[in-house]
Amino acid sequence: MVAAVPATGSNLVISEVMYHPPEPTGTERAAGFVDADDFEFVRLTDVGTAPVSLAGVHLSNGITFDFSAGVVAAINPGASVLVVKKRTAFQARYGTGLDAMIAGEFTGRMSNGGDQLKLELSSGTPVVLESFRYETDDPWPTGPDGKGPSMVLIDPFSAPDPADGRNWTASAAPGGMPGGVAGPMTYALWRSMVFSAAEAANEAISGAMADADQDGLSNWAEYTLGGLPKDFDSSHLLPTPSIATVEGQNFLALTYATQNGSSETSATVQVSADLVTWLSGPPHTEQFGSPVVNANGTITRTFRDTTPLNNAPQRYIRLQMRQQ
Repeated sequence: MVAAVPATGSNLVISEVMYHPPEPTGTERAAGFVDADDFEFVRLTDVGTAPVSLAGVHLSNGITFDFSAGVVAAINPGASVLVVKKRTAFQARYGTGLDAMIAGEFTGRMSNGGDQLKLELSSGTPVVLESFRYETDDPWPTGPDGKGPSMVLIDPFSAPDPADGRNWTASAAPGGMPGGVAGPMTYALWRSMVFSAAEAANEAISGAMADADQDGLSNWAEYTLGGLPKDFDSSHLLPTPSIATVEGQNFLALTYATQNGSSETSATVQVSADLVTWLSGPPHTEQFGSPVVNANGTITRTFRDTTPLNNAPQRYIRLQMRQQ
């Protein structure tokens, strides 16, 4: 067993902050959880090559927590630990499968308008591991400010400057990714976490085919692609066409990202020679390169046509999204 090493600014980072959680769902309200702030959480990740001891580590400023008094003593490389505002509320929303990651409950609460977070090692001479103030305006991601997502570090394993808002992004999954990956999410659950109770009850606003933000993408497309249905964000969600060159021949290709947790939808690349007959799957299309798992909980894939452009007068490519 490899001994745990002390925490440093290069091996332990704050990797996710849920400072403005989605409003309680009807089920959560019925269970007695009526304050959205009770669902706040912070996730720390070991980005080093050895287990990191949490002895002497504590959070301060906006919220306070002493990891020495927590129930998680150390975390392994690549693993994470959670501190939550209210354990029972967290379990109501995320289940009990993450219980082993929860070090304990912090005191205080994070401001929805921006707040200071400080991570320190207090054993011996106090050392500040991280200290930054998150904001709700550009260049900080605006989605985490009550629109459903959490704020996640884009490349935590490079231990970037957390005070630079450009190093953070919004999670694709509303409710965030406390387990480090996007969990399964039905459309009904997604709908209840990105819309208010009144909006979720209004089919014209939150129905699958409605376009709440009038950006040209239906709510179903936003659910599939990892968008925010109340943000005009279609420009960065739309699939990107390109030309893939294989063995000297050129092929139409399409790159797209889907929310990994969207459990009731599928996305399929289709090709056509006439815009009437659309074909997909072998032998008509094939994956080009390997899928890329993104920090925000989406997966980026590229598929290409198998008919060379050199041999066809015209070829078309599109992405079809369907309910499973």
